[in-house]
Amino acid sequence: MNQGTLLKGKLFFVGAFAMLFTACGDSGGGKEALTPEEVGVATIEDLPNCSKAREGDSVLVEEDSLSYVCRGGKWTPAESADGDSTDPAPASSSAKDSLQGSLASGVQTIDDLPNCSKNREGDSVLVVENSQTYICRSGKWEEKKYLIDSVKTEDDLPACTKGHEGDSAYVSGEYAVYVCSGNVWKKDQSVIQVYKSADDMPNCTKKLVDVEAISTADSAIFLCDGERWQEMATTFASAENLPNCTEKREGNQAFLLDTREKVQCASKRWESVEEWSDAPESFSTQSSSSKGSSASSLIEYGTLTDSRDGQTYKTVVIGSQTWMAENLNYDDGYGVCPMKEAENCEKYGRLYYFNGYVNGPGNYWNYDEDSSRVYSSNICPTGWRLPDSLDYAELIAYVSKNNGGEPVGVSLKATTGWISEGETVIIEGDGNVNGGSLDSTRVGASRGTDRFGFAALPAGSCWDKQCYIGDDTRFFFSTPREGGSYKLAFDKDSLIYDKDGGWGYISVRCLKGEASSSTVSSTSSSSNVSSSGSTFGTLTDSRDGQTYKTVVIGTQTWMAENLNYEMPNSYCYNDTATYCDKYGRLYTWAAAMDSVGTWSTNGKGCGYGKTCSVASAGSATLVRGVCPSGWHLPSQAEWEALFTAVGGQSTAGQKLKSMSGWSSSGNGMDAFGFSALPAGYRNPEGNFNNDGYFTTFCSSTENDGYNAYFVDLRHSGDNAFLYNDYKYYGFSVRCLKN
Repeated sequence: MNQGTLLKGKLFFVGAFAMLFTACGDSGGGKEALTPEEVGVATIEDLPNCSKAREGDSVLVEEDSLSYVCRGGKWTPAESADGDSTDPAPASSSAKDSLQGSLASGVQTIDDLPNCSKNREGDSVLVVENSQTYICRSGKWEEKKYLIDSVKTEDDLPACTKGHEGDSAYVSGEYAVYVCSGNVWKKDQSVIQVYKSADDMPNCTKKLVDVEAISTADSAIFLCDGERWQEMATTFASAENLPNCTEKREGNQAFLLDTREKVQCASKRWESVEEWSDAPESFSTQSSSSKGSSASSLIEYGTLTDSRDGQTYKTVVIGSQTWMAENLNYDDGYGVCPMKEAENCEKYGRLYYFNGYVNGPGNYWNYDEDSSRVYSSNICPTGWRLPDSLDYAELIAYVSKNNGGEPVGVSLKATTGWISEGETVIIEGDGNVNGGSLDSTRVGASRGTDRFGFAALPAGSCWDKQCYIGDDTRFFFSTPREGGSYKLAFDKDSLIYDKDGGWGYISVRCLKGEASSSTVSSTSSSSNVSSSGSTFGTLTDSRDGQTYKTVVIGTQTWMAENLNYEMPNSYCYNDTATYCDKYGRLYTWAAAMDSVGTWSTNGKGCGYGKTCSVASAGSATLVRGVCPSGWHLPSQAEWEALFTAVGGQSTAGQKLKSMSGWSSSGNGMDAFGFSALPAGYRNPEGNFNNDGYFTTFCSSTENDGYNAYFVDLRHSGDNAFLYNDYKYYGFSVRCLKN
């Protein structure tokens, strides 16, 4: 969580302030950066943390018309450099009403709640993520949980004001807990300290008797007995992540990270305990298996026996999916062992040759080493299948939500078998530049925690008859037309989507369930549920009888195709009807809003050179615009909600773009069936540009009389861009169900 999300209630001021500190000292061209004094913030609660990096900076606080200076870890009024900061005057009732009104529609997550200051005492805010209402009482939001990985560095903490007095935050970059006390953030030594691994923990001496410490790499909490660290329990993100308390687990203990609570399995239920038992059940963080190790013995594994060759594999349930917990090792006559050495097959499984294409869902073409196609098959055992892009999207979403905030790749890697964290490795020829053989230096990333039992090992791959092992692993996924892979690398913490990686000899993890068509392209009924849990359907526009595919993503129901309703100021790309069949029509913002009021009055009068209240940021009014009955033009906030539902704006473009049609290797993974096509745009001179490279969607939110907010997806990046542009351009429309 960054500074912007901590103070999202005042995002405009904090965002501007953050950008100023980035710009200071920039010697590049362009407009000269403003100083912090020239911008200011609304209230003292909006000030960022007074860290060492901000020592001496001054900022105007508009509420009390004073400039505050950062000195010694706290903000003080400029005219009293050696004095204590004074509290701002209480807000008027109208100001308080304004504050509450701005939060009337709720916030997306707990992290988005504003500071619970005196001005907000008694205010209630709905948190959409967990459908709970939080109340500001005595400087605290009730139901607020301990924030795991709340900020990355001390500089990212908000200002330690009276409104934050007593609040605590975990600073992930220091593995430490900070508490706001007396206008200064201080490390709280009484709070359980968090370390990357047990190797980073201090020596257990008599001075540390009864001190507890958490190792994120081991997913465990330790207690110092004066001589050595004793592992007391496995850590879990929350009570929802605990396994079932069965007779087998009687006496097992666990520690909940969100509530800092000790629990023990007793009489088939998890119960809170004050102290650890004298002889706790030991949770080993290492497995004796040579095929990788699990972070917790609490993970329950199943088994799968492949009837084709009698081999038995471990399986594991992750969310609603059942995965093989080992790589496939079936000898189909064409796969190879890693490094083409037989002993590696037992440890890493076999590598199978893919050329980027599959023959229908769950199937792939076998190839020999001369790339001659042999036959098509489902390589997985009976009752299992090759996962597709939607299956991996579901896995990523579940792991991200339940891993305590660590990167997905760290959660899926085995705890052993990878290059050690911090170890420097020189890869010969890896920096291949212009056909040369430049070597590259890479450093080991975080140690894997194998939090869910997936136990991914660095099996490597074979490309162009050259094989590699030990530095990464790739897992193939299929789509109706082509394939790709997900990659884990020793020097990266993330699980990397590689749209061009479905080539060469790579690993396979099979997923339980028969192969079936699960993408929107195969949907013909009015309702269909995909393997990722997305529900597809259809919409018929009563005005012209056209039928569109629809898809449920999160809590929203979207059109899965661009609108193609003909009206004035709407256009086919290049004024050619076949492009309308492919991309839908391009609408000016006035046409998208239905400014003449043909279908509704909400957008009437909204257009270029005009402002309208329904289009203002934060407006709760639904604007039907050019959309069919029962649907509306999405607002800026509704587009942002979509980005959140698919995993964040930084990768939303990759997940929303279609799997074909984009130029320059720009295809997306279409993980949720949104199927965005590169429709291009029309400029006010009547010229059409960038089909195959860009697509832009309208929103119902304007910036001013001449500009509105639009969503842009591009061939060259994975981001989704939300920006403002002139209203007179012709862009695509996706409608959202009321």
